[in-house]
Formats: sequence, structure tokens, C-alpha cells
Amino acid sequence: MKIEQDLVTMMIDQQLRNSIFAGNNVAFTLFYEKTREKIMAYFSKKYPDKKDSFPDLFQDSTMELWSQIIDRKITEQSLKCSLETYVISIGINKMHEDFRRIVKKNKIAETLKYRPDSYHNNKPMFLDNSGDEARNERLCEWSDFLKNKYEDLPFPCNQLLRDTWYNEMTDKEILEAFNGYFDNTNVIKTKRYKCHKTLLNMFNAWKNAKN
Repeated sequence: MKIEQDLVTMMIDQQLRNSIFAGNNVAFTLFYEKTREKIMAYFSKKYPDKKDSFPDLFQDSTMELWSQIIDRKITEQSLKCSLETYVISIGINKMHEDFRRIVKKNKIAETLKYRPDSYHNNKPMFLDNSGDEARNERLCEWSDFLKNKYEDLPFPCNQLLRDTWYNEMTDKEILEAFNGYFDNTNVIKTKRYKCHKTLLNMFNAWKNAKN
């Protein structure tokens, strides 16, 4: 009898999965309601000191799943795990991201002084022949700008630059972390270059507004 019940449950779960990947809102709402308590219980066990954030975490994680399905960033064939497991992985990534942001908040201004294309050579963002005093003044301006305006950088630039410098991730690791957002590492390199230009344009506009 138990085997038959398990088979019925598996069939229902598969039908629900099929409907969700077909873009069925009703099926997704059913999945949302069906898994909410179970997933939040998992988060509660893994992060017992963060219980107040679990409703928002579950909401954000499930909406991220739905967005990826609708945008065809993931398909029924490409997703090898259950939807429930995938939502949990999204939530864990979000928790880790928030944790790193809190713990290393003050580190980002220092680390983001380096160019994307010369980061591994540790070359400063600003290179000139005017002496250390002038260079240090520019670096201080850059640091002040990052502390106040870096989060205004739009997605995916904010996360891409953070992962490159702040989290010191390789392009391959970034490709995996973005989970299908970028096609390959060459696309990441091109996007990072454009993001860096955007950041510098923001910096120049911010500096001009101060003067």
C-alpha cells in the first residue's frame, strides 16, 4: 500500500513540475503553498539565528525560481534536481551573499581599487605620474565613492564586479554562480569590461556633482 501511495505522490509531483515549467501560475502557486513550511523548516535548522528573515527569503527564492522559468534560464530538461531543492539552493546562496556583504562591507572599497583586466597584477585603479600624494587623494575619492554609490550600480554589474574583486572568484566560478545568466566566460569578460566603464562613468559624474 505504501509503495502505491509513493507512486501516486511521485506522479502528482511530476505533473506539478511539468505544469510549472509550462508557465502555469496555478501550479506554481500550489507548489509555493505546498513547500513553504518544509523549506522554511530547512532554513530554520540551517540558520537558527536568522528566523525573522525566512519569510522574505522564501518569497525571494521562489520568485527567483519563477523568474528563471519564465525567462527560460532553466528548463525542465536542464534542471537535474527537484524544484524544492533548487529553491533551497537559491536561498542558501542569498544567505551567503548577505553574510559576505555584512561581514566584509568595509573591505569592498579597498578591494575595488583594481582594474578588471589587471586585477591579478594588483595594479591600482588610478595610475599617474603626479606623485604619491595626488594618487592617494584620488584613491581616497574612489573609496568614498564606492562606500556611498557602489550599490547604485545595476545588476548584473554590481554582483559581477563584487564576485571578481570582493569575493575573488574565477570566471568559471562566476559562470556557475550566475547559473545560466552568462553563456560562457568570454561573455563574462566582455560584460565586466562594460561594467567597469559604467562604474567609472558613475564615479566621474559623482565627482563632478561634488565640485
